[in-house]
Amino acid sequence: MVKALKLKLVLLALCFLAGSVLFAAEFRFVQIADTELDETPVQDAHLCKIIDSINKLPFDIEFVVHTGDIVAPAKTLSEKANAIEARKKFKALKPPVYYVPGNHDIMTIDTRKCISNFETYFGPLFQKTVVKNVAIYFVWADMNYHDVFLANYDPLACLTAEMSKNPDQPAIIFTHIPPDKGFYANIVRPGWKPGIKEKWIKTLSKFNVKAMVCGHMHRDELQHLGKIPVYIGSSACDLYGRASTYRIYHYKDGVLDYCTIYPGDQDLHSKKKAAETK
Repeated sequence: MVKALKLKLVLLALCFLAGSVLFAAEFRFVQIADTELDETPVQDAHLCKIIDSINKLPFDIEFVVHTGDIVAPAKTLSEKANAIEARKKFKALKPPVYYVPGNHDIMTIDTRKCISNFETYFGPLFQKTVVKNVAIYFVWADMNYHDVFLANYDPLACLTAEMSKNPDQPAIIFTHIPPDKGFYANIVRPGWKPGIKEKWIKTLSKFNVKAMVCGHMHRDELQHLGKIPVYIGSSACDLYGRASTYRIYHYKDGVLDYCTIYPGDQDLHSKKKAAETK
């Protein structure tokens, strides 16, 4: 009787400790979105400033994720040379870098070539890593939005298969295009295709998904996929009159916060400081 009671207490303690580990994780990562590298030096210059800023951050960054539209359509990844050139531009980053393809990276034209070059130079279409017991998923899911396909590839099925191995494990999903409709220039823009969002909500509600992180919109926005917050990062490029930015995310106790960084601020600060010393 006493032994059985002790065993129960030990098991309860282990369960408590396991739960504590799930919520005690704390780390930071960086999101770069929509660099839209093209034939001009303008976007290259923005990316260089972002990379320099990230490398000088005063705290540990577990990884950097590019959430898609690495290149502009004019520099299509269907051309091997464009993929090689674009990949070289990120080599100076010190933290590990993961890439999610966007609709300008894997296009409806020459889709197979785009996929082949993306996988060769940037990585798999579906990838998982684990950071401090948090499952991190990098997922190509643009077929949720427009007609681009790969035979025998289903992003939700891939997620389900992996998450089912440990349903209680906290998870963060990175993909390019967010699920909800957008609103820009006084026009409502389409989101995911009808029925797709509802299917993802039903499936992901069975797991411990803490957040989804996207790009594509070229602006800051917050959506929800059921109860899952969807963080949309603004762009690294300056298209549509945007300032070049990146984001630092802080994950702690199952909650994800972020701050938006403007690398151009450092230039202004340096000029102001130089003027003050004259």
